[in-house]
Amino acid sequence: MLGITDAEHAEDAPEAANPIIVPVACAVPNRNAGAPKLSGGLRIRFAPGSRARELYGADAIDEEYFCNYEVRPDYRNTLERSDVRVTGLGPDGEVRVVELPRQRFWMATLYQPQRSSRPGAPNPLVRAFVAAAEEFAVERAARGAWP
Repeated sequence: MLGITDAEHAEDAPEAANPIIVPVACAVPNRNAGAPKLSGGLRIRFAPGSRARELYGADAIDEEYFCNYEVRPDYRNTLERSDVRVTGLGPDGEVRVVELPRQRFWMATLYQPQRSSRPGAPNPLVRAFVAAAEEFAVERAARGAWP
């Protein structure tokens, strides 16, 4: 990852020397007993010009979380010096959305977009992912590269 050969996820390798994904530092207040440290709705602010901002049509949204891990805060600068663009931040500047702008569709979120999807009203990221997958399949089929 990003040329970091010893990058790990603390859930999979809790004793790792260089975890990039670590336990959440500050738990959400007033969460249900036994719920993950990040659970419930929280605000995310989007970077101007980001794909996330474009897809949601808003500068900020509230989305649902259900997790115990996040990007290690001191890796934000490392991400921003790479091809990865940090495009969504939590209330205290925590990394919540990253994108690879040069890819057809590459976006990672700490929240779970599917949790706010409803029948007939999918989350904008879910809709965009399905559209990108369909576009890819049509292009592959047109080239005869799809079984």
